[in-house]
Amino acid sequence: MAMNSKVPTQLLSERDREAVRSAIETTEGIGSHVCAACCDLFACGCYLILVGQNAAGIKACRTALFAFGFLPDVQGPGRRIINKAKKFPSEMVDLFGPHSEIRVVLRNAAR
Repeated sequence: MAMNSKVPTQLLSERDREAVRSAIETTEGIGSHVCAACCDLFACGCYLILVGQNAAGIKACRTALFAFGFLPDVQGPGRRIINKAKKFPSEMVDLFGPHSEIRVVLRNAAR
């Protein structure tokens, strides 16, 4: 898994992008399936926000961020990522590089 570089650079600072890359690398060390599940969970959370299920979507995104080691309730990259996911879910869906099958569903929903 790898961070998707297609996420517009104006959404996340280079420092936050580096934090995402580091979190993915650390989580891959635990197991690639765990990392993939977290990537997919974040993407699904963005999808839920996109279709108006904000509470469920934010919960999914927060859970994925916690699993990656971010603290979305504390000032820092986790909070900034959550705030961007709330405002720009269709752009943030690719942040953690979800599986292509999930990405296709989410891209179609954004149309």
